This record gives sequence, structure tokens and C-alpha cells, in this order.
Amino acid sequence: MILSSQALGAVAELEFAKQAILKGYPVSKPLDGCQPGYDFIVEMPEGLRKVQVKKTCHVEYKGAKRMQVRTTHGGWKPYEEGAYDYLAAVSFEANRIWLIPHSDASAVTGLTKSDRKISDWDKYLF
Repeated sequence: MILSSQALGAVAELEFAKQAILKGYPVSKPLDGCQPGYDFIVEMPEGLRKVQVKKTCHVEYKGAKRMQVRTTHGGWKPYEEGAYDYLAAVSFEANRIWLIPHSDASAVTGLTKSDRKISDWDKYLF
């Protein structure tokens, strides 16, 4: 069975929530599911933080494997400042989640990394 992009996004959200709970972080989800900019509120040591979850996609470009995550919404519109505190990039292929601060994720419309340089994102591993 092939899942739709929307279904894969929902699975990515569930995977992030599961991992956060297993790490001891209380997780809340807005009831209406339509909050602009974030999918969850997570209780972290520094307080309550808004988290936007995105699934990654793996593509081949010029012979190199790359992982991309879209840091925009609704037709490539960038998120507004303060819309979220962290972007959770969920990779099913790499079996990893990166928790990237908004200040690092918002400077680009799409984060890209080469699989050969996976250590570039290691500082954000969740």
C-alpha cells in the first residue's frame, strides 16, 4: 500500500510524539489541529515549546543522495517568526529525528543535506 503525502505526514507526527514521550517530555496536541505553525506543544526543560513536524524526503541529485525537508507551508509560504520554536525533521529512511531551532531552520525555504555529510545535522539529533 502506498500512503499519501498527508498520511505520511501524520505518521511522522505520531513518530515524533512517541519519541518525545519515550524521552520523558509531556506532549500536547491542539484540539483543532489547525494551529498555524505548530503541531505540538512539548514541555521541555526550558519551558513549553511549539514544535512543527515535517517528514523528510530523500532524493538523488547529481549522483548524490540528499535529504530534504520543506520549511514552508501552504504553497511555499515561509512560517512567520514565532510560529514555532523547533522544527522536528523526521526521517523514516535514516530512522532519525532532528529537532532544529526555528532560528536555524527559518533562514532557508528548504533544508538539504547530503547523506555523506549526515554529521552536519547531528548536533540537532533528538
